[in-house]
Amino acid sequence: MPAIITEDFRITTMTNFIAGFANDPGETHYKTLYMGVAKNNAWPTDGAGRIETDPGFTVPTPTETDAAIDTLWTEIVALKRLNPDDLIPVVREVTYENGDKWSFIGINPNSVKKSFTSTDSYKSIVRNSEGRVYLCTGEPSTGTCYINASSDSNYTTRTTCEAQLNSVWVPTASNSEPLGLPVNPGDQLTFGNYTWEYLWILNVNEIATFVNDDWQPVSYGLYSEGQPGYVEQDIYGINPADAPKKVSSTNLMIRIFLSGTDTGIPDDDDFRIVFLVDSPRDVNDDICVNNNYASADLSITDTGNLIFIENKLPVMRSSEQQEDIRLILQY
Repeated sequence: MPAIITEDFRITTMTNFIAGFANDPGETHYKTLYMGVAKNNAWPTDGAGRIETDPGFTVPTPTETDAAIDTLWTEIVALKRLNPDDLIPVVREVTYENGDKWSFIGINPNSVKKSFTSTDSYKSIVRNSEGRVYLCTGEPSTGTCYINASSDSNYTTRTTCEAQLNSVWVPTASNSEPLGLPVNPGDQLTFGNYTWEYLWILNVNEIATFVNDDWQPVSYGLYSEGQPGYVEQDIYGINPADAPKKVSSTNLMIRIFLSGTDTGIPDDDDFRIVFLVDSPRDVNDDICVNNNYASADLSITDTGNLIFIENKLPVMRSSEQQEDIRLILQY
């Protein structure tokens, strides 16, 4: 029989994953999360006979066979512990530009979160020049109907347009950037021909830490009392616990720095594999709790639960550099 896995389930699974590593050492089900780097020897030749330094070399796809996992564990270079603050739900990175068109949630299933440029980019959420993030809640009644990618002037409303096969309704472009805060929490803000709901604010550090060309963070545990943005978020923004569901965030960013000064992580080595492991064990068969582990400090057999494996071209390390590693887990 037809069935689906719901978005609510994916969001709950993601937030439970984050919460699972926020426990205390004395708890019965104490867990730790580590990012590991591995493989300081070259990849074998690819299917076309190229070596890893050749142009066009194809990095092998990770596998989960027992032999592959055993090999990964024997080739570990180091582990570095992740904290709950290193895990943050994200949505697509969209900043305001005059002339953009926006889709607001709640019209009908065909228009919810629909992009006007590509199928994987949501344009319902925007960050403005102040670092404030808004959700589009209302659009102009005017726009253009496209059927089979060609404009059709016979259909002048979203309802009549989207009743046609292979149609996309594109509302009139925005002409005013949303700015500031509502007078009262929850009030809608009208700027030009669109209305918006204020969600949260990202400060300069959060933008530098979590924003890249594709993703921006959701305000889920970003603030604690006394931090910049806390009062504004507490009074005017949405409850952080509700934020992932509010913006349909089913993507988790995991971000960590590796620097040449990290104890236990060689600064003159290279690696070709990045992985995540839940609750690995050290050489004494105790759950790892330290910030860093060199391979000699770890169990000689694979332990913990491998969550993610990414094979890469070689990354060369030195004491003068640091790697800013960002992984996206899609739920």
